[in-house]
Amino acid sequence: MFIAMFGFTYPQGYTGASYVSGRDSANIDIPADDNGWIPLVRLHLISDSTGETLRSFSRASLAHLDLPDGHSEKVWSLVRSAAKLDQVLQAIHQDPGIVLYTLADKALSDKIEAFCADHQLHCYGLLERSIEFFARATGHGISRKIGSHHYHHNEESLSRLAAMEFALTHDDGQAPQGYQHADVVVVGVSRTSKTPTCIYLANRGVRAANYPLVPGTPLPPELLALASENVLVVGLTLSARSLLDMRRTRLDQLGQEQSNAYVDHENIRQEISEARRIYADQGWYTIDVTRRSIEETASIILRELEAREASTIKPA
Repeated sequence: MFIAMFGFTYPQGYTGASYVSGRDSANIDIPADDNGWIPLVRLHLISDSTGETLRSFSRASLAHLDLPDGHSEKVWSLVRSAAKLDQVLQAIHQDPGIVLYTLADKALSDKIEAFCADHQLHCYGLLERSIEFFARATGHGISRKIGSHHYHHNEESLSRLAAMEFALTHDDGQAPQGYQHADVVVVGVSRTSKTPTCIYLANRGVRAANYPLVPGTPLPPELLALASENVLVVGLTLSARSLLDMRRTRLDQLGQEQSNAYVDHENIRQEISEARRIYADQGWYTIDVTRRSIEETASIILRELEAREASTIKPA
């Protein structure tokens, strides 16, 4: 018989440590069954910012372990109040796993430590341990206000850099196998401002990919599979007249002829109609970008991301 602890499945009678703090966890061996199989590792990453530092730290660390079934992760971002933390901990109680956190508020950090001790969960405070280490090493006292300021600045900078790299790597339909790691995938016909919208979102720390709809080209399975991955897909549309004007301007800039199907009004009308049909069939969130700036479009996407995140956290 097996019992579940710490986000792993342990054999009945396992006598390992019931609670492991960040100070002791390096000495713990993860038990395997008789065939050497180690089950899927579940991670809960709690951050008062974007959580990108925790995501990078955990993935870099786990890359050095032999985990044949990989790991799953849930990022709980912008956790800055006791009320939101309570909601997060309630969700973790329903789906236990290893807890990593970076919170500048020590009261919230202490609450996580106490929760993990009570529920026998592995717990590690990345920021907390670093602060304590440098305080001991330098002999200086801890100033939460200063530490918090630099911490937020550094994590947000790292988040923007990672998001920008992601946007460039997954621009214009490239690397669709990485869509499952996106916060949002933006879809649309040519010249609907997909790339600049994703670049704007990346500057806000959002991992945004984009995919161009090309007449006669089937959608990649990685894009169609995102409904089960809970990744937001946004379809961009606009009026045929606006798209025609934008495409003509583009051809003028490139010095190309204006007599091809790319700027044929009927073809454009059909492209837009087909795109809208796809959005409706897939249930994708749709934005009409006619007379909207890139900033306005990105703001709508940011609000939808926030709304979706809030809906995944149920009050205790």
